[in-house]
Order: sequence, then C-alpha cells, then structure tokens
Amino acid sequence: MTSGGVSVGDADYVKQMLDRLGEVLFWKIAMKPGRPLAFGRSAPRTSSVLPGNPVAVMVTFYQFVREALLTLMGQRIVSPVPTFKAVLTGSLKKAPGRTEFRRAS
Repeated sequence: MTSGGVSVGDADYVKQMLDRLGEVLFWKIAMKPGRPLAFGRSAPRTSSVLPGNPVAVMVTFYQFVREALLTLMGQRIVSPVPTFKAVLTGSLKKAPGRTEFRRAS
C-alpha cells in the first residue's frame, strides 16, 4: 500500500510502475476526494495506491481498502465503518455521477 505518487497527470509514476510490473485493475474513480486511486496486481502481490491528500487517503481507505485488508487477514465478518445521521443546514452542489464526501462539524 502506498500513499501519494498516483495522480491524474504526468507525475503518475506509481501507475506507470504497476503497468510495467503487472496490471492495473482499476484507476481513477468518480469520487471526491479520492479520484486518483489505483489498485493493481503484480503476482503474487496486490497494490493499493492511495492519493496523497490526507483527507482523500482516509476516505479511500475506508471505502476501498479497509474491508479488503481485514478479509485478507482472515476476518470472516467485517463490521461496517460506523455511520451517523447529520442535518444539512445549507445546499450542496456536486458533479453528476460522482460520489462526494464532505467535511462536517
């Protein structure tokens, strides 16, 4: 697992390395924060490549990596990440077709 080095531009060295050493199973997701996320395989290893932004790392870890790691460690039943309800006191805009996570207090 790495954090940083995966991006959506010319500085995307980790994705290039995964392409060269194995295969990229998915890259770039319709999610904010966290669009630059990659998952690849170079037998017998798998690689989770998280974004460099700290908030994006946390969101992508909980949405994509946590459950996979627990399963690979042999945990049969993986508890979901705790959630809670909140009241939105204003309006939000988001891009169509994209999942967005917002900071709140």
